[in-house]
Amino acid sequence: LDSISPTGLKWAKEQNIAIKEFSKDKDKSDLELALDEAKGISKSIFVIGSDTGRFDHAFGVIAALGSATPFFRECHALIGSSYLTFICQNGEIYSTNGTTVSVFTLGAAASGVALQGFRWELVNAYLPSGSTLGLSNELLEEVGTISVDDGVLVVVQPNSI
Repeated sequence: LDSISPTGLKWAKEQNIAIKEFSKDKDKSDLELALDEAKGISKSIFVIGSDTGRFDHAFGVIAALGSATPFFRECHALIGSSYLTFICQNGEIYSTNGTTVSVFTLGAAASGVALQGFRWELVNAYLPSGSTLGLSNELLEEVGTISVDDGVLVVVQPNSI
């Protein structure tokens, strides 16, 4: 728990929350260790983080959640004012989180990508790793649907709060 404040640690102990301690010098971030623990306990994950610190840490949060996505039915994050939904099969995107939507692959390419309810819909599309094809789309419905046959997608709704 090298990223917890002394006040936060004190509060957790007062609430009798189970605490697992690890060396500060480790190969996984605190979030990645927490996600490993949650894989056997929860079907849904929601992470809240800041975007005002180090960019590499924010990127690490996205990478860790992308790697963990196949283990959860739902995987979401609020990083700063951006709402993120991670999808490895099917997902719903809600206009209440904002109508500007960007879709990116995480890791390898994604195939069989479909977007419904958006200004620019996709049907059985292939998104190579690093593609910006999904940048700045627009959600036209209250709920849009996104599916992917192979790969992991992150859907970003900027300025959602």
